[in-house]
Amino acid sequence: MNKQFQKIAINTISPPNQILTHRTRPTRPRIRLLQENEIDKCNISYTPLLRVREFSNKDQIHICSFVKSRKALLLVSGDSSDSLTPNILTNWISKAKVSLVISREPMNEPIGFCTLSRLEVDYIPASYIEICHLIINPTYRYMFIGPRLVREATFISREFGFRFICGRVVHNNRYGLILAKKQKFEEFTNTESWMPPGFRWFRLNLSAHQVEYTN
Repeated sequence: MNKQFQKIAINTISPPNQILTHRTRPTRPRIRLLQENEIDKCNISYTPLLRVREFSNKDQIHICSFVKSRKALLLVSGDSSDSLTPNILTNWISKAKVSLVISREPMNEPIGFCTLSRLEVDYIPASYIEICHLIINPTYRYMFIGPRLVREATFISREFGFRFICGRVVHNNRYGLILAKKQKFEEFTNTESWMPPGFRWFRLNLSAHQVEYTN
């Protein structure tokens, strides 16, 4: 595992009837568990045991199975294929500073994936890192896996010393657009010369974003 990542990654396991939240601080986060009455407000009937960790090669088959059509692949990548292939996934990971996985315990089964990269966009400013290729096992699409990945990626990006975490969303990716807005990213499409066209761009100012995270 990447030693720098190992120092800052949050590897947590949530009991089935509890959800982890973070109150971020400049150094280390405080973690608390939601109470049962708070869980009811989240509209969740079941939350599996989850762990956030770095990608390993044994995850490849599971993660490729998340994207089984050309249409689904085009929502998260410019690669041309009828599905997510091992070669495409390997290319994503080769460009990543960190590749994150959310796994379901105790089986260690990957159910969510994303990368943090500075190599997907030419001339991206030194203060920016991009969250890319966020994909979720469709079975768990409504279990708040996407928000959890974004929050973990945000925390890690801040610990790496970046000022902004950004992401691009194709115009017809409804889930991606909702996720960006729900996580309080601001849209800054067509405001910077380094942005590739054809996307809606969102960013979060990591130096200003010191709020409590909740699912």
